[in-house]
Amino acid sequence: MSSNVNSCDNLVTELSKQLIEKTNSYMPIEEKRIIRAYNYANGYHYAQKRNSGEPFITHPLNVALILAQMHADGDTICGALLHDVLEDTSALEEEILKLFGKTVLTLVQGVTKIDNISFTSKEEEKAANEEKLLKSCLVDIRILIIKLADRLHNMRTLNYKNSFKQKEKALETLEIYSRIAGKIGAYRIMKELQDLSFKYLKPTEYNDIYQKREFLKETHLKDLIVMQENVYKTLYDLGVNGHFRIKFKDIFGIHLKLAKGIEFDEIHDIMIINILVNKIEECYKALMAVHMCYKPENKYFKDFVFNPKTNMYQSIHTTVNTPFDHLVQFQLKTYDMATIASYGLSAYWILEAKKANQLMQEKFQSLQFYEELLKLREANDGTKEFAIKVKEELLTRNIYVKTPNGFIVELPVDATPIDFAFKIHSDIGSKMDRVLINGVEADKFTRLQNDDRITIIAENDGVTCTEEWLSYAKTSYARKKIRQFVGK
Repeated sequence: MSSNVNSCDNLVTELSKQLIEKTNSYMPIEEKRIIRAYNYANGYHYAQKRNSGEPFITHPLNVALILAQMHADGDTICGALLHDVLEDTSALEEEILKLFGKTVLTLVQGVTKIDNISFTSKEEEKAANEEKLLKSCLVDIRILIIKLADRLHNMRTLNYKNSFKQKEKALETLEIYSRIAGKIGAYRIMKELQDLSFKYLKPTEYNDIYQKREFLKETHLKDLIVMQENVYKTLYDLGVNGHFRIKFKDIFGIHLKLAKGIEFDEIHDIMIINILVNKIEECYKALMAVHMCYKPENKYFKDFVFNPKTNMYQSIHTTVNTPFDHLVQFQLKTYDMATIASYGLSAYWILEAKKANQLMQEKFQSLQFYEELLKLREANDGTKEFAIKVKEELLTRNIYVKTPNGFIVELPVDATPIDFAFKIHSDIGSKMDRVLINGVEADKFTRLQNDDRITIIAENDGVTCTEEWLSYAKTSYARKKIRQFVGK
C-alpha cells in the first residue's frame, strides 16, 4: 500500500516539475502564480482519485501540460489547473477571484458545468452545458481551448472507464469536440481526438487500418527518404534550404477515405512529405523542385496558400507519381503556416506571444465558425435548440462553395442558394431573384455541391422571398430571416 502511495506521490511531483520546467522555458515570470494555482487545486482535490486510482490532481496537471506545449499564457495555465475546482470541490468563486484575478475566474467558470438547475433528462443537461461552453467561447476562445485539452487528456485515459462509458465519450468526442478543434484549425488535437474515438468505437477496423499503415511504413520509409533527399538537393540548387518531415495519414482520415469506396492502395495522401520554408515565395520554389523530380497528378493539386481553408489552414498540396508505384503527397508550408496548421488559433501563443490573446480572439471573430455561432445564437435565443442546431448545421459534414470572386463559403450539406444568400447578407437573401450556379441559371431551391460557384442576382425594388422558401432553407438563420421578411 505504501509503495502505491509513494508511486502516486512521485507521479504528482514529476508532473508538477515538468509543468514548471516547461512554463519557465517561455514565461518564467509566471512561476509563482502557477505554483500557487497548483497548490490551491491540489489542496481541494487532495482526497479525490481518478478511475485509474491516481490522485485527481494528475488530470489538471496533464491538461496544463498539454496547454504548456502550445506556450499558453499564465492565465490559461492557471485556469487549466483550476478548471475542476468549482465543479468538483467546495472552492468558491470569490476565493479564485481574489487569489488569481477576474480573467482566471472567467476561464474556470466557462469550463464548469451547470449544477444549480434541475434538468428533466441527461440529454437536456448535456445540451445546456454544450450551449454554455459555446456561448462562453464567444467571449474568450481560451475557454474552448482549455476544454479541448481537458477532453484530450480524458480520451488518453479512457481505458479506465467501463465499455459503455468508453463508447459514449468516444462518440461525443468524435461528433462534437474533434469537429470543434477542426473549426478553429487545431489539427493536431483534432486528429488525436478522432483516432482515440475511432479506436473505442470500432476497434477491429481501427486495428486493421493501423496494421496496413504500419506495413506501408516498413515497406516504403526508405523510398520516402530517397524522395526527400532528391527534392532537397533540387530545392537547394534553387537557393532554398527547406526542412523536410515524413508523416503518414491519421487512422480516422484513412477510414473516411475507405468509407467513400476508395481502395487503401489508391488513397493518394497516406504517405506525406512536408517541406517547411521561411517565405511564401519559397513554397512555390519548393513546388517547382517537387515537380522537377516527380510527375504530378494534377487532379490532386490544391493551393491553400492564397486560398486558405475557412479555419486558417494554408499550404500547397501536390500529389506525385513515384518509382515504387504509390502516390505520395507533398505539403509545402512556411514555418508559421505549419505552426497554425498544428495548433490553429492557439498558435499565436507561439507566433505572437506579447499580443497573442488579443490576436486569438480577433482571428476567432474573423472565422466563419464564429459568425455562424452568432447567427445560431440569434436564431435560437431563448430556446433549448442552440446546441442541437450547432451540431446539425456547424459540426456535421459541410460543403464549400465560392462567391464569384473566389471567396470560400462554408455551408451544411443540402444547403441551397437561399442559405448562401442569407449567409452573405440578409438583404441579399430577402431580395434574391435569380441564381447562377457555375455560370448557369438554376433553381434557387437547388442543393449545392462542393466547389459550386454561386452568383446571386437581387431584385432592387423590394423583398422577393416567400413562405415557400422555408421548406428549402437548411440553416436556422435563413429560416428566421425569411419569417421576419414574410411576416410569419
